[in-house]
Amino acid sequence: MPDMAKLDIDIKKTLSWNFLAQLALTGMSWAIAFTTSHAAMAQGAKVHPTTALLMVGVLLSGYSTYLSYTYLIKVRGQGLDILQGWTQLKAFNEHLLVNFVGAAATVLALQAEVGIMMVGGMTKSAGGLGLAALAQASTNTLLAHLVSVVFLTFMIRKITAAYQRVLEWGENIAKNMPRL
Repeated sequence: MPDMAKLDIDIKKTLSWNFLAQLALTGMSWAIAFTTSHAAMAQGAKVHPTTALLMVGVLLSGYSTYLSYTYLIKVRGQGLDILQGWTQLKAFNEHLLVNFVGAAATVLALQAEVGIMMVGGMTKSAGGLGLAALAQASTNTLLAHLVSVVFLTFMIRKITAAYQRVLEWGENIAKNMPRL
């Protein structure tokens, strides 16, 4: 009898692309936010609260990238079966929560950065350019969270569909069983 709860796709490439996209976007965001903050601190300015909020989003994006990396390593070492089951479904949902919180922090930071640019006007000063760079870092961070959310919802849908097939199979057997 075939395993009805088996995932019906090969997701090794999807895992790889998900991890690499998150890594690139998070790395760019971290580099932009770090260099912009470091340049401002070198001039004697304090770290702006919007930058701190953005760093929370970048940090959570980095953690999400790490979780994606662990999925990739598990699949390479133990095969696709490791991504199945209720425990993995719960892990994917927790990973989604990390992305939603990170994206929320990043959106708040982005809104604050845009507001500051609107109020202060875009000048050619370092402050205006720094805010523009942070806005770009925020956009990259949001994209990293979006890549992860798309992948996770895809995987959750595949796992629940596999278990739905098992449930339907069991119901069909129950209907076809002779009654005593």
